[in-house]
Amino acid sequence: MVREGLDGKHDCKIHGRPRLLSLDQEKATEGELDDTPHNSGFERSGWSARMISGRILDRFDISYSTRSAIGLAHRLGFSVRKPRPAPYKCHARRAEGVH
Repeated sequence: MVREGLDGKHDCKIHGRPRLLSLDQEKATEGELDDTPHNSGFERSGWSARMISGRILDRFDISYSTRSAIGLAHRLGFSVRKPRPAPYKCHARRAEGVH
């Protein structure tokens, strides 16, 4: 029974945005994140948000943003690695002998 006034707000269930993955798809993703990225065809040793969202797109044809992939990983109990920045162009010039 819904009450009137401010106390009545607590009786209503608040619905958020629906999840994109089903529970079975989340379980499958959890199992994959528990394994190394190398066993899923990646060269890196740790999962990045971009890798997770790409894997979800490949497996389930569901577009996931990197921010949502981070949230999913954290909700499943995993952390996400930040990709290593690309080397600066200066390093290439030093190798050629130009300073």
